[in-house]
Amino acid sequence: MTQSNAAPVNMSSQVAFLVDGDNLTGQNWSTLITHAQSFGHLAVARLYMDFQTLSDGGLAARSAGFEPVHVLGKRSDTGFKSMVDVALATDSMSILYENPNITTFIIGTGDADFLPLIRHWKRRGKSIIVMSNDAKLSNELRRVADDVVTFMGGRRRRKSQRLSKTKELTAIQLREIILEACGATRLTDRETNQPLVRVDWLFEQIEKNHADAIEQIPDEDALVELVSEIPELEPIDAKARTFLIGTLGEGEGESGQNSMSSEQILEFFAELCRDVLPSDSSWLAASSVLNEGKRLLVDGAGLELPASRPTGWFRQLMEELEGVDIQTTERGHMKLRRSP
Repeated sequence: MTQSNAAPVNMSSQVAFLVDGDNLTGQNWSTLITHAQSFGHLAVARLYMDFQTLSDGGLAARSAGFEPVHVLGKRSDTGFKSMVDVALATDSMSILYENPNITTFIIGTGDADFLPLIRHWKRRGKSIIVMSNDAKLSNELRRVADDVVTFMGGRRRRKSQRLSKTKELTAIQLREIILEACGATRLTDRETNQPLVRVDWLFEQIEKNHADAIEQIPDEDALVELVSEIPELEPIDAKARTFLIGTLGEGEGESGQNSMSSEQILEFFAELCRDVLPSDSSWLAASSVLNEGKRLLVDGAGLELPASRPTGWFRQLMEELEGVDIQTTERGHMKLRRSP
């Protein structure tokens, strides 16, 4: 982390910290809060994004001290657009005029689209801090800010100068890894009802679960190139950062199904079902979890549950899964929740 243009900080300052979650990726939420607190008292700390893209539904961000603001994307004639910038800008105007004691605005983004908003804050005498991943910070924001906090890392990796010890994956293997990761998405396009996947989220899934693949996919741009060549994934925004997940081509579904054993499919299905459970540990009917898990398995990964399944298979599967609690109601219905 680096800071520039640093000036003595008045710890009695009232600070509003607004984060574009679509732009400031790859950082620990608690770390962001800690750096923001160095500029004064945090009167407001809000994180704007679609929390369906996070595996924990935003629980870690809330625990760190953020107030989560859930913002769904919007389809238009030009494709799919995140509405985070609109929500953040609108909200910030209310904060600006309803909280006159706030002297400093910290905005977590590297996107130059926020320049008019920042200039509006400055005209009203507010100090402006920009917090961003270094690789994503625009030069315009660097110039307009009173202070800048940048982070290395984020969604870009430096390629190793040494030869990798792992065997290089083939194009087919990389494709299968990408499609498998897509199968875990919980986003759905509201117009077509097709599963939806964002490149930044997809990169995180591959980085977390496929270290061998990440050697050949060093950053989001490299992933976009690979994803753009997969016919099942259709870009719906101009920057090719959001994709609809279509169906497998003729004959491909069968080969994909045969590449996984029934046991592997059930294990994968169980993980999908756990992701369906609410992050706040509230209970959900087993039928809802089962149906949504099936949808994610079929529509996302292009797989089907094994035809032959023993009686009580779903309960047994959930009982063997870590991090899930099971309860039976007085009427004999099963319900599930994430373990608190």
